Amino acid sequence: MRKIGLLTLPLHQNYGGILQILALYRFLLDQGFEPVFLHKEPVTPLKKQLFRSTIGRVLERLPVDVRGYRARAMHQRFVRAMMPRRTAILRTEEDLAAAVAEEQLDAVIVGSDQVWRLDYHRDTGHMQYFLNFARGEHVRKIAYAASFGTEEWQYPQWSGEIGRLLAGFDAVSVREQAGREICREEFGKEDVSVVLDPTLIVGMSLYDELLERTDPVISEGSVMRYVLDPNPTVQRIANLVMSSLGKEEDGIEIGVQGASQDVPHWLRAFRDSGFVVTDSFHGTIFAIIFRKPFVSVANRERGMVRFTSLLDALGLSDRLVAADDEERIARMVDTPIDYGAVEQRLEELRKGSRSFLLSALA
Repeated sequence: MRKIGLLTLPLHQNYGGILQILALYRFLLDQGFEPVFLHKEPVTPLKKQLFRSTIGRVLERLPVDVRGYRARAMHQRFVRAMMPRRTAILRTEEDLAAAVAEEQLDAVIVGSDQVWRLDYHRDTGHMQYFLNFARGEHVRKIAYAASFGTEEWQYPQWSGEIGRLLAGFDAVSVREQAGREICREEFGKEDVSVVLDPTLIVGMSLYDELLERTDPVISEGSVMRYVLDPNPTVQRIANLVMSSLGKEEDGIEIGVQGASQDVPHWLRAFRDSGFVVTDSFHGTIFAIIFRKPFVSVANRERGMVRFTSLLDALGLSDRLVAADDEERIARMVDTPIDYGAVEQRLEELRKGSRSFLLSALA
């Protein structure tokens, strides 16, 4: 059985980040590979590591959450249970190289999520996400659905080194059309595919399994608001949706960036909802997976290209709103989504995405 290392951004309290790497892990497992989660964390001074470890254990036992420590511990338990093949914490290039050798990995996949948005790395080990540690011709280097997060490359000082590293990849794919253009124009990398986020290529059996033992989180048919960056515009849009649905008193805001619900119950809220309002890319994805009517609120600071690339491909670009346009939102609420047509487009994209990944690993 071939062993495949998986590298993504550090997993803390981000539902989408956790689910995308879990989906990739499970897809590979279902295809007969042995995935190994490379547990990358930022480089931090030893004193700070020890302080965080000690204070974290204390705060996790308090009856109220303090700065998200209990929530983080909850998510870490979920990740450990769902991805049992994992390394110890890896921080440096040397740590990662040693893990590749120790695990005798046949390939390393970097992705998905905004792994190529350098200011999201939380340390200076940027080239680790371009697999500078995966040495030797026997280790295949693959990018699956890697994302830059923006339409324009923001780090020209790193372009030369990244171009050299990407030239050594066996296969490169990105999550957005703009990412392919960045690879071509900034790094001279021409052979780049655009593929789906892993959450959209794994079978529904994963989500059915996660939902199996959950209890209701919201009243069935409620308006669910999953909002990463609350602001007056988002609130007004949510209010307009509820008003158009005749549910002025309805609606629940859940799990703002990893707060109180575990991952399965977060998913349960999407499944049980009647309408979704979100400014989250993965919130949008799970509204689509569970075939919910939804409004995606433009989140320019976190990156718009993720939304436009996916929604354009699925014929859902009209579900993205940037302002509280009362008439437009009322029309959206009254217009059902043709999920039969969406699923046809999605299935074609799934075939291409799965084919890319399996060919890259062949």
